[in-house]
Amino acid sequence: AGEKVNINTASAEELTKLQQIGPKKADQIVAYRNANGPFQKPEDLKNVSGIGDKIFEMNQHMIVISDMPATVTPSPEKKADKPAMQKESTTSSGKNQSSTGTGSGKQSHTSN
Repeated sequence: AGEKVNINTASAEELTKLQQIGPKKADQIVAYRNANGPFQKPEDLKNVSGIGDKIFEMNQHMIVISDMPATVTPSPEKKADKPAMQKESTTSSGKNQSSTGTGSGKQSHTSN
């Protein structure tokens, strides 16, 4: 189920792995690609006759248009976030220690 189909490089046979895409529609996709060039975005698949929103939505998770690392792009940002968060936690714990120290001092003064 986790198989991806590159609609720009897949043969008609591979395109039939998509839901609701039989040999006829697969041939139409290949013909469209031959006539118009590679798909620029997955949604362009809907330009092929016989493929509407429903079929596109069923297959959206499987469709890729290139071997671009589209899923890899967000990960550097996540990694960059983590060190920043650690810094915040160390500074906030430092503040807590100093405030508790002064607070306990005040309490002993009032009890005298």
